[in-house]
Amino acid sequence: MFNKLERLIWLVVLVYVSLMALPAALWYKPGDLFVADSLVGEDMVLGYDGGVVVQTQIKYSVVVRNVITNEIEMEDAGGPFEYKLESIRPDPLLMSWWSPRTYGDGKRLAEGVYRLKTCWTITSPMYGILPPKTTCAESNIFRVHRNEKDI
Repeated sequence: MFNKLERLIWLVVLVYVSLMALPAALWYKPGDLFVADSLVGEDMVLGYDGGVVVQTQIKYSVVVRNVITNEIEMEDAGGPFEYKLESIRPDPLLMSWWSPRTYGDGKRLAEGVYRLKTCWTITSPMYGILPPKTTCAESNIFRVHRNEKDI
């Protein structure tokens, strides 16, 4: 039915398609993302337990949406950067570090209810053999309050 060359071609296609099904989490574990309630004008404190699994080049994107209106209130993106296993995040982990191009430049959220979503795109999985792979983490719903007594 198939000659040897056709079998080889089908085998290569099957192997490649199988590799394409590998999840991005093999390179970057998205983990859990938590944002504490804060006051208007303050830097927000984040909790995060994900991270790089294999040293690789990764792009990131950050989007903060107003939960009530679903409008994007803040967005940031960067990279690709070399994500290294030995890298350590700052403690405390602040939004100005997480989203440096917007929050770090002084943009602050108004009073409201929000959710943060961060995505990481592995730009060249398996040395570029595979197309880019993306994984995301979405935070809890958090509030930015006007008064300290509201927290």
